[in-house]
Amino acid sequence: MIVQKNELRIQAQARKGTVSHCELVSDPGFESALDKEIILCASKCLKGRKLTTFYFVYQCQSAWSDIQMLYKTHLNLELDSETVQRYWRDAVNRIVDSIQ
Repeated sequence: MIVQKNELRIQAQARKGTVSHCELVSDPGFESALDKEIILCASKCLKGRKLTTFYFVYQCQSAWSDIQMLYKTHLNLELDSETVQRYWRDAVNRIVDSIQ
C-alpha cells in the first residue's frame, strides 16, 4: 500500500503548495511530519468505515485483499475489493480537501 500512501502524500503536498521528494519513501515504517499531519487530519475529518479503511491502508503494507481480510478478522465484516477501494478514495478526497 506504499503506492497509495505516496499518492496521498503527493496530493497533500500539492494542496499545501509544496513539493518535497524526501516525503515520498518506500520504507513502510517511515513517518514524516507530513504523515503526522495527514493522520491528524484523518482523525478529525473521517468517520466510520472511511476512517477504518484509512487506518488499515495507511499502516498496512499489503494488498487490497489483505485489507479485506483485516475487516473480516477484526470487525467481522466481509467487504468486496471495490467497496474497500471506494472507501479509500473517499477518505483521500476528504483528507486532501481538509488539509490547510
